[in-house]
Amino acid sequence: MKRKHILSLIAILMVAVLALAACKPVATEQPAVEEPGDAEVEEPAEEEAEEPVVEEPMGPQVGGTFTWGIAYDVPTLDPHRTVGHIESKAEDWLGAGLVYRDADGNYTPWLAESWTVSEDNLVWEFMLREDVTFHNGDPLTAHDYAWTFNRLIDPETASPIAANLVLGLANAEAVDDYTLRLNFGMANASLLYNLSTSPGLLQPLPQAAFEEMGADAFGHMPIGVGPYKIKEFNTGEKFVLERNPDYAWGPEALENSGAYYIETIVFRIIPEIDTMVAALEAGEIDYAWVNPRELALLDGLDHLDFFMELEKGTGLTLALNVQKPPFDDINVRKAFNHTIDRQKLVDLVAQGYGEPIYGALTPSTEGYFPGVEEIGYRYDLEAAKAAMQEAGFTYDDGGMLLTPEGEPFVVEFITNPAGTWTQVSEVVQAQLKELGVETLLVQEEFAVYKDRQITGDYDISLSSWPWNDAGILLVYSSMMAGVMNYNQIADPDMDQYAGGILTVLDEETRTGATIAAQQLLIEKAYLVPLYATFEIYAYNNRIKGITYNSTLKAPDLSSAYIE
Repeated sequence: MKRKHILSLIAILMVAVLALAACKPVATEQPAVEEPGDAEVEEPAEEEAEEPVVEEPMGPQVGGTFTWGIAYDVPTLDPHRTVGHIESKAEDWLGAGLVYRDADGNYTPWLAESWTVSEDNLVWEFMLREDVTFHNGDPLTAHDYAWTFNRLIDPETASPIAANLVLGLANAEAVDDYTLRLNFGMANASLLYNLSTSPGLLQPLPQAAFEEMGADAFGHMPIGVGPYKIKEFNTGEKFVLERNPDYAWGPEALENSGAYYIETIVFRIIPEIDTMVAALEAGEIDYAWVNPRELALLDGLDHLDFFMELEKGTGLTLALNVQKPPFDDINVRKAFNHTIDRQKLVDLVAQGYGEPIYGALTPSTEGYFPGVEEIGYRYDLEAAKAAMQEAGFTYDDGGMLLTPEGEPFVVEFITNPAGTWTQVSEVVQAQLKELGVETLLVQEEFAVYKDRQITGDYDISLSSWPWNDAGILLVYSSMMAGVMNYNQIADPDMDQYAGGILTVLDEETRTGATIAAQQLLIEKAYLVPLYATFEIYAYNNRIKGITYNSTLKAPDLSSAYIE
């Protein structure tokens, strides 16, 4: 009961008491006089406490800043030159896709209202929305989209990832202002999937603005059609996105298909994991990947919650350069496979938050063949040593391997300090020493590391390709040589299976090709699967309405807001 109500009630009672007193007869007998101390002291009545005012949640509202802590520098936001996972997620917000894939796997309209495909699956036509504008106010037309795809596949662009999402594309053309035609030289069974799961990499770019700015300047201040636009780009420090209030063409499958609520997104570069954890603890950043060791430190904090799922794609693998001796010998590759104790990696590095893997895909990936668990290589040090001796290696008195030429066997192991890879490299180095291999660890910056893998300038390295389905197996084929085929595999059988995965639309035939490819990669020991980790992302629960998009491998901010 509120105070003003109490005062009103007291006033009413006082009036009633006075009225009763006026009607009461006058007493003729004097009341007894009480001795001091005999009278009971009446305690003053406690005033009723005011009820606290409870404010109702306001719900979604525009404003606030969402800060994502990332471990490495981003050289460019040009989607055709992107090489890392984080910048591709930023590009998802800067751009948009032709089609959208909902939680049930259905393809629905986004920038394209509808689409058709020819009987031979070589010609695709997309009818575009007519109300979409770029961040600079220019309308999106099929001419911009056609120019974008033609630049994407141009050899001079040398796109490291995006071009491989439209393999077989011969050219793109604008039939009219709002009809985009894609002409393929071979069928691409993954086209709709790639368009919807990599919207940022395959987003439309404004031709006139791009040509005026130039490629380098555009890479730092890109112009897209997405719910966010670039505000600031500081190399080595951060880049900042700001809300696009005009965005009104999101997929109808989303709860909110219009402008997002959060005003600003900051990608802050924090290379050191301890600094990242401290920033999460202090509330300086709102979102970051963390490993299991850091999860134990952060789990008790009231302001943090977590997203967690078993990673999809290849998982973490030890890539062997199979074109470089001695890894061109299958016995050496088998020996390295038998040497790795995968469960120990899960226990030591992933702190139990992971699963050993024995094939080229993780168990959570669409198209995973569970038979790899039966035919995959297990930890067997004696079998590993026997395989090395079969390859012509011998052991010295100290138990270290000697090459067939009698020289100490030394392997250069290039790695990158991001995340847990340094720790993984050290554990693998220790296990290879049990085989008798002397391993020289070399840490490289991210860009140098990727370049050495692409060109084959290494002995062994770590590799991981996040992806949702078995289409990622194409990275082990010749069509990805010089781009994503870090293992430098050139196997006609693998190329045949990869062709089936890429071009065959019949689901049963395509499944057969994915199984055969996974079996071949084990039989030839072309790579050393290590483990699949549970991806753990910490986020500040002041961000309301945030969810995790498993397909895009990123937080979904379409309905998120800061209360």
